[in-house]
Amino acid sequence: MIKVTLRPATFDDCDILLKWRNDPQTRKASHYMDVVSKEDHIKWLTESLKSSKRKVYIAQSGEIPVGTIRSDLIVETYELSWNVAPECRNRGIGKQMVRVLSSSISEPIRAEIKEWNKPSVSIAKSVGMKLISRDSNKVLHYMREALSGLGAAEFDRAYFVAEMSGNHCKDFDLAVETIHMAKKCGADAIKLQAYTPESLTINCNNEHFIVDHDVWGGQNLYELYSKTHTPLEWFPDLKKLAESISLDFFATAFDPNGVDFLDRMGVPVHKISSFELNDMELIKRAAYTMKPVILSTGMASLKEICSAVGWVKETGNRKIILLKCTSSYPSTYSEMNLGVIPQMNSDFEVPIGLSDHSFGYIAPVVAVSKGAKIIEKHFALYHKPCSPDAFFSASPNEFSEMVVKVREAESTMGDKYGATENEEKSKIFRRSLFVVKDMKCGDRFTRDNIRSIRPGNGVSPSEILNVLGKEAKQDLSTGTPLKEEHYCEYLF
Repeated sequence: MIKVTLRPATFDDCDILLKWRNDPQTRKASHYMDVVSKEDHIKWLTESLKSSKRKVYIAQSGEIPVGTIRSDLIVETYELSWNVAPECRNRGIGKQMVRVLSSSISEPIRAEIKEWNKPSVSIAKSVGMKLISRDSNKVLHYMREALSGLGAAEFDRAYFVAEMSGNHCKDFDLAVETIHMAKKCGADAIKLQAYTPESLTINCNNEHFIVDHDVWGGQNLYELYSKTHTPLEWFPDLKKLAESISLDFFATAFDPNGVDFLDRMGVPVHKISSFELNDMELIKRAAYTMKPVILSTGMASLKEICSAVGWVKETGNRKIILLKCTSSYPSTYSEMNLGVIPQMNSDFEVPIGLSDHSFGYIAPVVAVSKGAKIIEKHFALYHKPCSPDAFFSASPNEFSEMVVKVREAESTMGDKYGATENEEKSKIFRRSLFVVKDMKCGDRFTRDNIRSIRPGNGVSPSEILNVLGKEAKQDLSTGTPLKEEHYCEYLF
């Protein structure tokens, strides 16, 4: 795969841009199909480079220009246009250009594509654009809504992922039921695992491949994964179902083919499991899609996490989410080390989440209080023997309770000083200075005739040293809240 980077165009690119623009195939795909004169092109490029609403980029492979892409801001929507150098076509460059640019734009994007231009239609779809209209000139209008949440790797509050894994027991109807229930329980996304036994291991019975585990033991890895994998032919229908009920759908890929399979489906992100965090080629394949990459970090040292993050960034992709994870099933609280979440935030400056394999809601609540933005938890409708991960998965009631408890915890994390609206009502019960013995006009205030007591109708107790020794300006009876006019000679 050719690695493509973008740089802003300059006037030095004038000749090559004109050459590409006047290529017969380019003109055929353009709204304006005539040959452009150099004079007109210079005028267009000069105005474009000065414009605050138009950005023109050159795509490069190394130092070699391989195409161009531009964005035009039109009423809060960016319209994209692209052109691959004639000698570089049919090599995936157009898709990479559009992905690199579109991934940096959170606002809506659109493109106008002639109906016959199948490669550009495929490119538009690959970045999440959908057909919104077809005009009388056979021009297709594609659009992607503004990115938010998972697709933008930006989160205003905790984002909950229900991991189905193999808890469907190879029953499609149970998978469907699970997705519906995940939505009811407060999940923001349903996650699957995209693998076949062959993509993970080989069918071998020597000591290296036999599983040693209280629940999964007594079989080799191939046999285990044969029981737990989700049939890939289910994915399109399950994705369509999830999206129809406003549930994000994505999956963990375990090999490059899995990344390609999911990317063709249009998933919003790619997930890499803890056990694949050392697989450079897999991580780079996911990163080259320019979609957010979620990396689980179970078992990983700081050096290994840095390497994985570095592999993503080498592709030009900066949308990274790290999940604190403990890769034991189930995880005990004492081995979760959630105190490292703030440090991960500081070290990597990306959203941090928790891939949770513990029981209950304690770990998610603690993680969110430490700054976690995503909570991923295995989810099972029923704890059946055929459900391989059910023994550490949350039931619907447990998942719902977790969401409620995390939301309650989030509500405690305000960051403002001062009284709240309800606290203002409580100020009446603060201490203040009161007259505690009858006083005549001219009597001096002493600690015998004024005290700091509740309620808070008088001046602040902090004023007591300023009051002591001064004369009362009027008669004051016991129980009178002290006011400035009672002791101040002049009030301005």
